[in-house]
Amino acid sequence: MNRDGLEKTRVAFGERLSALQGEMTSTDLASAMHMSRNQLYLLRSGQSGTTVETVRRFTEVFGMTDRAEIEELYRLAGFISPDLSADLEGRQTLYATIGGRLHEARKRSGFSAEDVADYLGVPVATYAGYESGAIAIPLADMVALAKRLKRPIDWIVGNSPELDEDEEELLAFYRDAAPHMQGAARLLLRAAVREEDASETTHGKKAI
Repeated sequence: MNRDGLEKTRVAFGERLSALQGEMTSTDLASAMHMSRNQLYLLRSGQSGTTVETVRRFTEVFGMTDRAEIEELYRLAGFISPDLSADLEGRQTLYATIGGRLHEARKRSGFSAEDVADYLGVPVATYAGYESGAIAIPLADMVALAKRLKRPIDWIVGNSPELDEDEEELLAFYRDAAPHMQGAARLLLRAAVREEDASETTHGKKAI
């Protein structure tokens, strides 16, 4: 591909990203993509090329499940679409995990499905699809729910372990506390852990 063709490809890919982003903030999208806002800007403006892995990540973040749309995004990025069968199967597993976590967090927070659907501004049937894993939840809705249900995104997508009731309570207290109280709690816990580590070391030396 010559230079003019490469530039046109980058611009077309950037325009498609902007359309897919919609009302999602650049900060939220960059965070989900594990890139800086500047890197995202360069991609959307057509000033930077991309990789197959980055395109794959974009399709996941945007919740794309239509094979033709995914293949089109790869084409716009200048790549031949890889075999999507295993990838799409993996996404269904991911959506089921997300749905299960959303259901658990909603129940523990005391909200009904109607409450959450109303908060997101979507039909109850759509939100039910999020929880069942039948519908891929848009990133913007996931970010909004993470804040509303006071759960980190990493937990919602299954990248961190489930919390027991005591951990849930501690996390809820921490998130509701004022910033200076959160800082004090961190200092207290660090001091307690260091004291315990020092005690274990001392006892260990005595045992030897």
